Amino acid sequence: MLILDALSCSGLAPTSLTLPAGTIATITGPNRSGKSRLLAGIAGLNPQTSGEVRVGGLVRKAGGGDDLRPMLGYLFTDPRHQLFSPTVAEDVAFGPAGRGIQKQALQEKVDAALGQVGLAGRGGETLTSLHVDDLVWTAVAGVIACDPQVLLWDDAGLWFDEKGQMRMVEFLRRWVSEGERCVLLSSRDAALGQRIGGPMFRMEQGTLHLETGATA
Repeated sequence: MLILDALSCSGLAPTSLTLPAGTIATITGPNRSGKSRLLAGIAGLNPQTSGEVRVGGLVRKAGGGDDLRPMLGYLFTDPRHQLFSPTVAEDVAFGPAGRGIQKQALQEKVDAALGQVGLAGRGGETLTSLHVDDLVWTAVAGVIACDPQVLLWDDAGLWFDEKGQMRMVEFLRRWVSEGERCVLLSSRDAALGQRIGGPMFRMEQGTLHLETGATA
């Protein structure tokens, strides 16, 4: 579960919402309305000036520590801003290796994540050889390999055609069904949120408005 209690970040009005486990919520709105700033604020990448972020019984307040970081997975709009290792497997392994997972357990974690996103058996491929949609899936694999409870995906679906978006929706539904997980994504395409069928919000000039299906 993700709870925002009057969360304030640079350029945003105080935001409150509750997303129970199993939820996939979408934020729509025009460019520069604040969608990316809010997701970055939840992730701790946009300075939090007041309010609270709560996940799994832990709370992050402005100026406090960031015990929530291991529980939050963040995907940038452009996967090329997120990936840096020579091969797919090395990049996916980076996060869990940094948390102390080693050797066989690390390999199993990488293989499982690649399998979940449809890249099974492709760990040895170089990132420079991949099409952009597979770069997106590599970034997703790297995030879910760290076992977050909340997935934050900025401009989700941007690099996918209609078939790719359906694959993304199927993946998200499956991922949230496998544990105490929820997803908050932003999109320029309101039709994507309608396709997902979860709660929808609209961001306008830094203020989040509930459209349907959530607790704000």
